Amino acid sequence: MGKTPTRGIGPKIAREIEAACEKPHGWLDAYRHSLDEDTNHQLADRIAEAICSSDRSQRQIAIEIGVPPQTITKWIRSGSISKHNVSKLAEATSVNTYWLLTGDTEHSDNAISAPTPPQETWNETTCQIKRLVWEALSCTANIKHMQDSIRQQESKLNSLKSEILAVHTRFNDELFNSFCTEGSSDSLQDFVNQELPYTFLIEDVLITIPEDAETADHVGIEVIPRLTAIVPAPSAEESEEEEPAVEESDANVIGSRIATLRKDKGWSQDQLADAIWKQTETRITQQSIHRIETGETKNPRRLKAFAETLGVTEKFIRFGDD
Repeated sequence: MGKTPTRGIGPKIAREIEAACEKPHGWLDAYRHSLDEDTNHQLADRIAEAICSSDRSQRQIAIEIGVPPQTITKWIRSGSISKHNVSKLAEATSVNTYWLLTGDTEHSDNAISAPTPPQETWNETTCQIKRLVWEALSCTANIKHMQDSIRQQESKLNSLKSEILAVHTRFNDELFNSFCTEGSSDSLQDFVNQELPYTFLIEDVLITIPEDAETADHVGIEVIPRLTAIVPAPSAEESEEEEPAVEESDANVIGSRIATLRKDKGWSQDQLADAIWKQTETRITQQSIHRIETGETKNPRRLKAFAETLGVTEKFIRFGDD
């Protein structure tokens, strides 16, 4: 370096000088007439940035400052502006005067800081909103699809329950008719022993069947986890003790006796069904009660629940004496 240098500065020395003088990388590689010229370019950039960040047009700013619009264009091109106009421009564009002159925001005491350009443009924001809207519409479509699928599965489930109930009822009806042809008490007892129960287990699945064939929705299908054994069917002795078979004529008498007890309490058949459920948690429908009272049900079951609810003994319902 000096007046008669013998050789140029290498890249390594140039980068060290830039770092020591706090200049950007490569600053020495550009030819510069003077420091003032470089400073003017930076000032011109800040003037343009202040005007662009303002919510007003260049003409409106020129009118407020009191100069022609061409003067502001000259400031942007040359970076040459008086200190008096710098203050006016800073006030008109709502930026910091010290920042406008020096580009420094750390040592300014003015409350108005340098302009902060928006992080995203209007188009970028609308594109983002559009993407979110399409995702929301996709979620809505998926929900509707799942709701349709749920309705289809519910319809299929009800159909399967109806089929289970129909198979169960058909087997018991055919079995009952086959034993009724013999017409003996022993035959009816054999039917009780062989009929399909209304609550039973298949592997680890608990099945609950309503007595009324019209209440298919009440068919219960519940998986019992970690079930090690199937509940055994009741023996002939247990069945005879708990649910003894009755003759057809006895069924009419039992139904009539239940109807009399119900009417004495002033209950309808629906009210009796509700009372049985509340008292014993036994599910008996109004249709089943009607069939029992009219004698349609030849082998009425769950008489113990009727007796407990109506305040009598099961023996009274069966035989009329206590």
